[in-house]
Amino acid sequence: MKDAKIGKNINFEVMKKILVFVYIYLFFSAVTFAQLYTVSGTSVRYGDPLHQTIEVFLLNSSMTNVSYSGMASGNFQWYRYNSSGVSTLIPGATSTTLSGAQSDFGYYITVDGNPVGKYAWIVNYTAIPIQFQSVTIPQTDDECSYTTLTTQAIEPGVYFYTNTGERVSIYRQFGVTYTTWDETSYTPVNKTEILSNSIISSGAFTNKIKATLQDTQFKIFDNYALQLGQDNHILSDEYRAVAVTVKMEETIEDHGSDNEIKPNEGFSAPTTISFTSHANEPVAALFVWTVYKTDVSTTNPILRYTDKNLRYTFDKSGTYQVRLDVSDRTSKCTTFSTYECKIIESFIEVPNAFSPGTSPGVNDEFRVAYKSIVKFNGWIFSRWGKEIFRWNDPATGWDGKIGGKYAPPGVYFY
Repeated sequence: MKDAKIGKNINFEVMKKILVFVYIYLFFSAVTFAQLYTVSGTSVRYGDPLHQTIEVFLLNSSMTNVSYSGMASGNFQWYRYNSSGVSTLIPGATSTTLSGAQSDFGYYITVDGNPVGKYAWIVNYTAIPIQFQSVTIPQTDDECSYTTLTTQAIEPGVYFYTNTGERVSIYRQFGVTYTTWDETSYTPVNKTEILSNSIISSGAFTNKIKATLQDTQFKIFDNYALQLGQDNHILSDEYRAVAVTVKMEETIEDHGSDNEIKPNEGFSAPTTISFTSHANEPVAALFVWTVYKTDVSTTNPILRYTDKNLRYTFDKSGTYQVRLDVSDRTSKCTTFSTYECKIIESFIEVPNAFSPGTSPGVNDEFRVAYKSIVKFNGWIFSRWGKEIFRWNDPATGWDGKIGGKYAPPGVYFY
């Protein structure tokens, strides 16, 4: 018991040390990585995870004002350093804002003679534009799922420098705008997204995006330049899309009879369903509907129909699958949508009495209760075998009248 107690005390002390270390680390991280500088005018803050003590600002001009936004107070002094890491004091710059800071230099402030621990580097980004040359969209094996974009460009190189003179590349951020298909509103829509790969290798960069669903031109642009007010872009040739998508919408026509028993699952025959397709036309060009009775055969359809929409009446019990296959104009890409429908077996229940004219609105018509009745014929006979009523719709029935007057109470046969 004594050893166990000592062990617990040792673990507790270790835990306290770990917690203190974590607290110190988090405090240090918050101080180190907090944003300490802001600049005037239009700018983009560029982040480099390996150099978090350098705050890099991309500008559309060669000069700006840099302000210290930290919490420290005291005597301030600004310094400037060049690409070699050589620092020089800026005479008279003793407020929290430095006016007229030039691009291609780094800046930092000291408080009571102590650096605040972070630096600001200024880049006139729009003065070093990338030169787009071409955009190509090659045919690929996965073209039904992805569109591949290869952009040729001349990259003059954009850099920032650390306070020790280390040169660090600034990777441009590229975006693309194109037309695709909105699968909610079922209409063409323009889409803009940022491309994941921004590294130029051998004069080009390649990206894959989700396959566009409309014929379109791709606009590749420099996103940092765009945020700085410079629309530096290139357009591809017209791309003829091949990827297809489809959604099936079902409208079930209501029988509208209060004496038809509604099944807990499935439908009562005859059930007519209108199927509407929503596909990315005109890319989606070929529509093929097939209806299978899956509890009989999954290979031999009972219906094959080529049109955009389908209206079908299910009049026999069983489980059905409705499938819509859609292909593009070249039949390179296909997709499908399915719908399952269960039609229950027939059931009929006949009442043994009714009371027409005695309690209006309650049990005043001789009607059957039924499910899945496709064909129906009913007859009412007097006790002497004379036919007095005939009907062929199970939703209707006999109102108890003969020649417009209520029949006398008694026994009748059906």
